[in-house]
Amino acid sequence: MFKFKLNDKLNNVGIFFLILGCPAFTIFFTNYVIRGGFFVTIDYLANKLYQAGITYIPMLLITIIITLIFRKVSLSYLLMGGISIIGGCAYYFKMMYRGEVLWPTDLVFVSAVSTMAEEFNIQLTAEMKEAFIALAAAVIISHLFTMPKIRGKYTRNIALAAVMAVLLALDTRYYLFNIKFYRQQYSFSYLKSPAEIYHRNTFHTAFVYYVNILVTTPPDNYSEETVNGIIDAGIDEESTRQKTPDIILILAESYFQPEKLFDLQFSEDISENYKKIAQNGVYGNTLALKYGGGTGEIEFSCLNQINIGMFVDGISYMNNFGNEYLPSFIHRLKESGYETHALHAHTDLLYNRRNAYKNMGIDNMMFSDTYKYADRIGNFVDDNSNVLQIIDTYETFLAESDAENIFITSASMQNHMPMTSSVLDNNPVRLLNEGYSETFTEGMSVVATYQNLTDEAIGKLYDYFETVDREVVVIIYGDHQNYRITEYEDFSDATLAEMQEYTDINSTQQFIKTHTTPFLMWSNKTDLGGVNYPLISIHNIYSIACKEYGLPRGDYENYLYNLALEYPVVDDWNKIFIDKDGNLIELDAETKEEIFMISYDMLYGEKYAIKD
Repeated sequence: MFKFKLNDKLNNVGIFFLILGCPAFTIFFTNYVIRGGFFVTIDYLANKLYQAGITYIPMLLITIIITLIFRKVSLSYLLMGGISIIGGCAYYFKMMYRGEVLWPTDLVFVSAVSTMAEEFNIQLTAEMKEAFIALAAAVIISHLFTMPKIRGKYTRNIALAAVMAVLLALDTRYYLFNIKFYRQQYSFSYLKSPAEIYHRNTFHTAFVYYVNILVTTPPDNYSEETVNGIIDAGIDEESTRQKTPDIILILAESYFQPEKLFDLQFSEDISENYKKIAQNGVYGNTLALKYGGGTGEIEFSCLNQINIGMFVDGISYMNNFGNEYLPSFIHRLKESGYETHALHAHTDLLYNRRNAYKNMGIDNMMFSDTYKYADRIGNFVDDNSNVLQIIDTYETFLAESDAENIFITSASMQNHMPMTSSVLDNNPVRLLNEGYSETFTEGMSVVATYQNLTDEAIGKLYDYFETVDREVVVIIYGDHQNYRITEYEDFSDATLAEMQEYTDINSTQQFIKTHTTPFLMWSNKTDLGGVNYPLISIHNIYSIACKEYGLPRGDYENYLYNLALEYPVVDDWNKIFIDKDGNLIELDAETKEEIFMISYDMLYGEKYAIKD
């Protein structure tokens, strides 16, 4: 039988370079299937040697360990190369067809790839095929080489492998799985978009970074006793009344009020209904954690009452935590006899919403493909249709359900980016201020027209529920601002610099201006006379509704409400902390540690805070 054997010198030299080359091969071809093009990938990696080096070193140590023990470097090529290239394919497909990066919770890359392939009938790209061919060739060629026994004794191979394992452990502790290390790097700490973080840091390094984020270390002294001590200190002994009205909670996509933020004058009052309703209800503003996108994170924060601003920005919370129990107040509503619904005016393919909604306690879901009312403005279902769908769901409940009450959460889509100037064709709202460029004037007119249509939809919802005999509490909030318009590419938040009022304030105040959105609450049976909360964090919305309207609540809602009275805005992402007097402050270390403790408990921990 033929047996191929290399001479010792060639074998040893080959083993040396194959070991060095295995991590480089893995990094190159994984990014190759994402980037496409041989020279494109070389140019890409040449500018990111440091970022790639963060994971090259531990991969090199793993290659050495495997080769010392099994004496075949081919096993490293097969395992690291194969798994990584499949991961690169999964990333490519998720970005291409869902606009999502690959998260560590997509643990089985093969499953992610097969899911994408099945849903969209997609095929491997030429780069993917070439990468697998290159992998097969690398495995075959490297298998011809055998790691020699060090000085003729295999035990010395094992001993050296143990030394490499110690070095790997040290690298893992101080670099690879040390979130503090990543926070010191510009390419992680100052970027918000997950796709941008992947692009700036190469596939493997970005993936490990997100592993670090999702496996957050518990705070010091984290325990049930510590959490209960913090929660108990925030309990409000007054106003223990609790009612069970029907509850409608609406996330209004990109809903904001430019006339309030920048003193702009329009041809119509684009907040007429908001102002009318606010006189009898509860109203104010939220400081959105996002701008232009990231609706899923805002919705997650509101429905689960978790201050995600205490954690690292840039991950999709519904995607990564939606497959397990989520500590939403909706569970409490179900225990109180509520039938629970979620209406989303778009597809269920984004943000893992079906699983996330289910784990928040929502039993009935409807997405745009089953909406009875689905008129569109541009690419998206308009707010009027969304309101009609909410009313239809409510009337169906009244006619058919045996449940005592109903809770409906809905997310609209009308104002999602990009907006379209075609909205000006019918009943346009025009900017009246003079002295601005044509782009600014036309762009802001489009924005105002969209906001006016949202206000009209709010008015229609109000008029309907005013005729209902049962008590209903309606809560509406905007998730973030949006200035992207298809026909006006030059119109964006940067265009706001045309306003002297905007350029005269510092960067923090500019951030607040571009991240402020309104909220509004009212009851058809309770007139509160217009209670104002000037600026709050979005995760406080339900706790405020509990306090003002006596909704079902526990100690956690009381804690949040009383904390919000002292510190209505706590945004560690952007280092914005606002006290009860509306002043920007430096939050003291003890208070910040307590807030992080409770936030950790609710997201990562044992949920002690809601075990009333």
